[in-house]
Amino acid sequence: MVAVLGAILGLLLVPATKVEVGPLTASVHLRPSFSSETVLLLPPVGEVAFDSHIAPVRIEARVKGVDVEKAEALFYADSGFAELQQTAPEAITAAAAKNAALNALFAAAGAGLAVGLTFRRVRRALAAGGSAVAVVGASVGATSLTFSPSRSTSRSSKGCSPRPPTSPTSVTAR
Repeated sequence: MVAVLGAILGLLLVPATKVEVGPLTASVHLRPSFSSETVLLLPPVGEVAFDSHIAPVRIEARVKGVDVEKAEALFYADSGFAELQQTAPEAITAAAAKNAALNALFAAAGAGLAVGLTFRRVRRALAAGGSAVAVVGASVGATSLTFSPSRSTSRSSKGCSPRPPTSPTSVTAR
C-alpha cells in the first residue's frame, strides 16, 4: 500500500512534455484514468475528447500557443497542410513516449522512496520501484497496442465549439 501511494504521488508530479506541431505549441501529458480517451484541450474555446484506445490512460494534449506567422505561412503554402499531416503524428507520438518514460521514472522514484523511507530496506524499495515501472509500462503498452486513429470518430466536446471536427486531421485549406 505504501508503494502504491508513493507511485501515485510520483505520477502526480510528472511534468507535461512540450511539443511543436506546425504553428502550434502544445504540451502532452499521460495520466492514469478510468476513462480511456484522448483529449485535445483548446483553452479558452473548450475541449474535444476522442475514444481512441482501451487502457487506463488519459492522453491530454493542451494547446499552449499559436505562432501566427507560421500559421499564415502554413495556410498559404501549397503543401503546408499535407506536410503538417505527416509530421504532426510523429511529433505528438514522440512527446507521448517521452512523457510515458517520465511517468515510469517518477512512479518508480515515488514508490521506491516511500517504501525506502517507511521500511528502511533497500531491496523492498528496489522491488517497489521495479513494480511501479512494470505497472506503468503495462499501461503504456496497452495504450499503444489498442490505440486506433479510426476510433477517433466517436467524440465529445465541451465549451464554445458546438460542432467539433470529425478527426484531428480533418482541416482543409480553402
